[in-house]
Amino acid sequence: MVVPILLYVLVAVLSVVEGADFVDPNPITRIAFGSCANQNKDQPLWSAIARWDPDYFIWLGDAIYSDSRLMGMFHFRRPSLRHYSEQLHKMKIKPEYQSFSSRRTKILGVWDDHDYGVNDGGISDPLYTTAVQDMFLHFLDEPEDSPRWNRKGLYGSYLFGEGEHTIKLILLDPRSQIDRYLVFTEKYKTLCKAY
Repeated sequence: MVVPILLYVLVAVLSVVEGADFVDPNPITRIAFGSCANQNKDQPLWSAIARWDPDYFIWLGDAIYSDSRLMGMFHFRRPSLRHYSEQLHKMKIKPEYQSFSSRRTKILGVWDDHDYGVNDGGISDPLYTTAVQDMFLHFLDEPEDSPRWNRKGLYGSYLFGEGEHTIKLILLDPRSQIDRYLVFTEKYKTLCKAY
């Protein structure tokens, strides 16, 4: 499920910005955003993103598809923890992704439903555990001193640059704090109104 980007990432260029989980005083000129990468398919886009030479790449969710579609449009099976870990590893060792991630570009990100564990998943899904969050943070190569290791959820804030060239990036976690059934109910109501 793709939720409007504003729910995932808020980027503000501010002249005075205080407080963030991470601070990088170096000026940045390019940020790339991406989502919906299927680890079971070719990944030709990474070389195009690399040619753009971004300072940061930000996953907006669905870095992998860990769940399996069952019968019907909205029916998915949750993965086991082992399967989840294997799917993250499969993406991480994709040659195109490895080539991109070995560059100078720093990779940040949050999850959405499919890399959280199940389509439209939320706090009511039993797969959400510290283990799943830790696996995803390992996938991102999250620094050991990151406060995201000790939170319920992947939200975080970043400051880039200095002075009037400061950018504040706020990553919101659209999954670990939301009730799956509320999301599905609202989606269903919206779909019904369209017909």
